[in-house]
Amino acid sequence: MNNMQPPTQAELDTLEIGIIGMGDMGRLYARKFAHAGFKQLSLSLNFAINVCDRAENYDKLKAELAEKEPALTVYKDGHYVARRSDIIIYSVEAAFLDAVVAQYGPSTKIGAIVSAQTSVKAPEQKAFDAHLPTDVAIISCHSLHGPKVDTTGQPLVLIQYRATDDQLHLFERVFASFKSRYVYLSYEEHDTVTANTQAVTHAAFLSMGTAWRCSNAYPWETGLYPRGIETVKINLMLRIYSAKWHVYAGLALLNPSARTQVTQYAESASALFKLMIAEDEEALWKRMLEARRKVFGWEDDEEGEGVRPPISRGDSAVPVSTGGGGGPPAAPPPTPAKPAFSDDSTRDGAPPRGSRPNQQPILMSDKLLDQFHLTLRKRAKEALAAGAASSTSSSSANGDAAPSSSNGTLLSDAATAALTTRLASADSSAGAEEGGERSANNNSGGGDAPNSHLSLLAIVDSWAHLSIDPYAHLSLAATPLFRLWIGVSEYLFRSLPRLRAACAAATHLSAFRADDTEFVIAARGWAQAVQFGGFELYRWRFEDTARFFQDRFEEANAVGAEMLKVVAVEQGQQQQQQQR
Repeated sequence: MNNMQPPTQAELDTLEIGIIGMGDMGRLYARKFAHAGFKQLSLSLNFAINVCDRAENYDKLKAELAEKEPALTVYKDGHYVARRSDIIIYSVEAAFLDAVVAQYGPSTKIGAIVSAQTSVKAPEQKAFDAHLPTDVAIISCHSLHGPKVDTTGQPLVLIQYRATDDQLHLFERVFASFKSRYVYLSYEEHDTVTANTQAVTHAAFLSMGTAWRCSNAYPWETGLYPRGIETVKINLMLRIYSAKWHVYAGLALLNPSARTQVTQYAESASALFKLMIAEDEEALWKRMLEARRKVFGWEDDEEGEGVRPPISRGDSAVPVSTGGGGGPPAAPPPTPAKPAFSDDSTRDGAPPRGSRPNQQPILMSDKLLDQFHLTLRKRAKEALAAGAASSTSSSSANGDAAPSSSNGTLLSDAATAALTTRLASADSSAGAEEGGERSANNNSGGGDAPNSHLSLLAIVDSWAHLSIDPYAHLSLAATPLFRLWIGVSEYLFRSLPRLRAACAAATHLSAFRADDTEFVIAARGWAQAVQFGGFELYRWRFEDTARFFQDRFEEANAVGAEMLKVVAVEQGQQQQQQQR
């Protein structure tokens, strides 16, 4: 069966899709199904997409969707959705899933396929086993991205738990319009992968935000964080805090593997900070080189030029095509988990990555990161705005028409990125002519100002201590956020001078010491919140920080979306060049 196939006409005419829970992801799923051709049934006045939310939201939701999404039929509760839908997707917070399935599960239509797109699967599996009738199928799913990300090419995990192959293929066809890349995992494998890719990544950005909140400082205003790598960190932090707290709480608090990752991250940050305040640069440098060897496979005297290929999954693993077409091939089902590498930085008897042929390309480049240089982006926009005003006056005098708003926006984004890159190149050249000497407090926008990069040093250190190979998960089921996080980490560790400068700044410069102190305290606090396991404590910590940054969320989401697109395009170009 080719899972690129869309639903058949008979399926479009007869299938009813049900979504229980109309939060951000539930709405995304409903919109994608509504625009995929699941239209009004030929023999009924009801629509084929049935949705519901909490009973108290019924009137408001019905009025809203009647205007925005008339192809959806809103019901008062999940009983109405479950009893008539052929495919039912629970889209509720992981903490409440058991209660919701217990309430509506017994009403499930005989022979239906039941799914849930929670971020942690262990509680979901227990809920389905406990409350669903035995005459229904279970195929779980999880889109590894947020509701504001284009689904095309993004990983969509499918878990064939209690279903035939024919039912799985039907499920694939139903999701064809997403154009996502299917990844086939078990419940257990899913939770391991998401813990390794998402839990510690979220902890890092949550800790950054809390640290800046406790410092009562907006990092884009202090002058300490001007360069592209800093812009990536700042905007991704804002992107996380602009989302709902429960999106991250369920994964962190209900996934046992996540606690291990978050705890180790805090321990790594604390251990590195102790070396920093002791001004023991050589010990810090030695520890970072060891982590660099284990995670990236580069020798201590080697400038990184590639990354180790993904873990071999055996000759029997057959790639599966993406559902809906237009995306990359799906990842095959993985073999059982094993240590990512040994102490001598080899795997399966292979040589270190530095000597390996057919290396994967670097995720980040200087040119890419310079597009998100905070200070230079501001200068570029001001220069372009001044030029546009002059051009508009000239065009008006000549009677020329201005470009359309949509094309103008695209051209403006491209021009800003291009001019920012040129300004960065010019400033870097000027810095080189001046000897490259810049202080940590320099906010002129030029050169790479020293930075301790504690958050990045700690993430690589924690990967090394837990024997996690992030690239194995990158090729399997990486979220856009995780892809960027690996990219900036690799960017720092790839260059020995850049890494050495970070270690020197961490141990000898005081400019970042206050922020680093707050960061370590914040990382410990988030680890303790996860260990405690209380949703209310997690929510309080999250929302307290989110309120501090809320005025910048709209801008951060726009820049964050731009970064995700740029990285996706550059990654695709690198892969095409590698295949030539």
